[in-house]
Amino acid sequence: MRVAFILAAAVIANLSAPARAISEAPLPEFPDTATVWEAGRYLCSEGIPTTSPDGMVGSVVEDCVLLEQGSVIRPTLGESFGCRMTLPGMPGSAIIDVETQWRFPEPGIPHPVTREALRASNWTWDMIAGGDFIALYRFDYPGELVEGVWSMEARVDGRAIASCCFNVTSDPGAVSSSPIAACTSPTS
Repeated sequence: MRVAFILAAAVIANLSAPARAISEAPLPEFPDTATVWEAGRYLCSEGIPTTSPDGMVGSVVEDCVLLEQGSVIRPTLGESFGCRMTLPGMPGSAIIDVETQWRFPEPGIPHPVTREALRASNWTWDMIAGGDFIALYRFDYPGELVEGVWSMEARVDGRAIASCCFNVTSDPGAVSSSPIAACTSPTS
């Protein structure tokens, strides 16, 4: 009881003190889009198998190293490509659902089970706001080796936050450019 009394006395004693204005620095602003900081060909450790809602088989991978920055990708089994980004939001403040969609050129790629031609594959990942994220595609079977413009778009709450485009080609004279840009070739 003594603690409560002393505390109350201290509060009452301070009521007669003049009011002081307290100014606080504004909270830092964090981007509402992702910052893509590298894109191209990657080498990754083997991953944990997973399946997308549309039945595509993929892997959760770690330890990915950028082998070559650029947009030209050779249609070779085992080739991995994509883009690494810092997600929007205050770092560590929340878990966000990052939706990725890979879009494929005509005629599409055959679904591994149904053999139906797919023009897109959708994935959703639980990620930490403000954290790093890498969206990759790896050619695992011959039907995926479709030449043309491949694109990846990442979204949060249905809003596009990043995109990267890649030119999958066997043309030895193809010139590589930055894949860190919005795609201009609609695929759907």
